[in-house]
Amino acid sequence: LLSLSLYEYCELDRFLNMFSFISSSPIAYFDSSWNTKRHLCPRFSSIPNTKRSRSSPLFCSSSNEKKEKKDDSSSSVFPVDSSNPNQAPPENTQQNATPSQLIQSMKTFIKQILYDESYDELRVFIASLIVTVFIRSFVIEPRYIPSLSMYPTFEIGDQCAIEKVSQRVFNRHPQRGDIVVFRPPFALLEKGYSTSDVFIKRVIAVAGDSVRIERADVFVNGQKLNENYINEDAEYEWGPETVPDGFVMVLGDNRNNSYDSHLWGFLPEQNVIGRAVLRYWPINRLESLIFPN
Repeated sequence: LLSLSLYEYCELDRFLNMFSFISSSPIAYFDSSWNTKRHLCPRFSSIPNTKRSRSSPLFCSSSNEKKEKKDDSSSSVFPVDSSNPNQAPPENTQQNATPSQLIQSMKTFIKQILYDESYDELRVFIASLIVTVFIRSFVIEPRYIPSLSMYPTFEIGDQCAIEKVSQRVFNRHPQRGDIVVFRPPFALLEKGYSTSDVFIKRVIAVAGDSVRIERADVFVNGQKLNENYINEDAEYEWGPETVPDGFVMVLGDNRNNSYDSHLWGFLPEQNVIGRAVLRYWPINRLESLIFPN
């Protein structure tokens, strides 16, 4: 389908030549004029060996090309003896490509991609793909908010940028107040969540901190937190407990509607993907999440 779509907009001949290494395939091979030369698969033995052109039903043909159509109904892949209707097609004498030939074809193809000017567009595409994957994996990536567990900081449909470079490159540990995106810990996997699921919460306490939630307030190391970002006071009490090494405690800003550490325990730091640094959508709610003021 992609080939058919590109045919009207670019030189499909050159597009096919990029994959000329398939010429040694035992299934079929093509030349540079979009002509099917031979079918080696037995179930194609009855297909006429006709030239594929723009007048083919697969393409929109012009009036001039329609005039040039010829009746190919009598052509066949092998000579047919009319006196012998049970004649079998001749055995294919073409040998399958050896592994060394395939390797050599691949080397030739790679050299063409690297040095041939006709492959400039392909080189640009490959470079763009590599840069995109690198940026999303190690620098920054967008995320979509699917729930109200972080309301009012995030609403359903908001989009934010997740920064990864400080953690992956500079070995930065999550800090109090960070909004982190993370994979589910083992406690959530036991409850049926998948490793592909992703959560977003706010870090309340880090390793070594003593935490308790009492009379709707959160206390860390005996100090009450000033939380001007929450939706409402917590209607539960929890702790006191000390955060172990290599873990953090995370809570949702929508305290009474968030499935977080007060229900399933502490979060391992190794599960953290990155921290949210910017809410960029919707545009009228554009805000830095590191320096909210």
